[in-house]
Amino acid sequence: MCNKHRAINRLRAIMRTAKRGDDKSVLTASTNLLRELPVLESEGVRLGAAEYNAVLEFMIKVNRLQMARWVVGEMEKRILSNPFTHVLNLELLAKMKDTKALQRHLSMMEAERVRPSSSSYQALLDVASPDGVVKVLDTMRKQKITISITHYNTALRRGRLNRAGEVLKMMKEDKLTPDVKSFNALMHACADDAPQAEKVFALMVARSITPSASSYGTLSAVYKNAKDYPNALRIFAKMQAANHPAEPRDFGTLIKAVTLDPTIPDKVATAEALFNRAEQLGATSQLLYVKMMEVYQIHCDRKGAESLMKRMAAEGLRPLPAFTSEYNKLLAKAPLVG
Repeated sequence: MCNKHRAINRLRAIMRTAKRGDDKSVLTASTNLLRELPVLESEGVRLGAAEYNAVLEFMIKVNRLQMARWVVGEMEKRILSNPFTHVLNLELLAKMKDTKALQRHLSMMEAERVRPSSSSYQALLDVASPDGVVKVLDTMRKQKITISITHYNTALRRGRLNRAGEVLKMMKEDKLTPDVKSFNALMHACADDAPQAEKVFALMVARSITPSASSYGTLSAVYKNAKDYPNALRIFAKMQAANHPAEPRDFGTLIKAVTLDPTIPDKVATAEALFNRAEQLGATSQLLYVKMMEVYQIHCDRKGAESLMKRMAAEGLRPLPAFTSEYNKLLAKAPLVG
């Protein structure tokens, strides 16, 4: 096996040590990858764009964006690049929400006569302004780049509701039929217009498209944005009745709704029941812990907060700054005695 094959296998072996949902193992794997690159080079392995791309792709996937930026910097020093490098760079800049840098990178690709791929434009759509998504789609048409339903769904999600008609018209012209993700994107674009989101949901059902867990979660979130917490909880109940597994963000939305719903007498117990259900389904996350700590903080429940911290430690999760902030607010209101 040549040195390069050994190198990529060593890098992939490190990547495999990162366990999904385990922040500690992801951080360890990411750090070890960055340490391994100079070790390989010291062993005489001349790493190319493919090896660096593999590391860059991993860093983007696990959301270690600053580490990804370091990898990009090392590639620039070594003048390592290929078409996939451009795609990864655009994806990274999109994740960092650096629209100006993304547009500069596209201009650089044009200057170097590197034709942007459909993936490149997907990255641009991910950060386009609500009014800019139609321009991006128009540019893709002019350059005769195939526009997939994923592009259109992103445009629907990122765009304003009053521009949705234009996007749907373009989809029809390209002989593409809106799918469940299209309708979910339209509901997301409703922001806090719950009646309009309900109409979108009803239209989806009328077209014999089965709503997904995300459909219910998005509609519930629209009701939460509209401060209509009873209906947010109603939609969540419908999702459960339809036997859809809820995501951590869905439970977070509901716990927030419980906190603000004046019709619920025992908010802490109701929120705890939702959190326990999320735990049973394996749908907890660091952000969900933040939402639950917020409930305890609002209701000055020190006992519940201490129990939550122990549960988080048992799962091996590191508290987010927002979690610590909520806990400190609680301590200020209900300090330790003795």
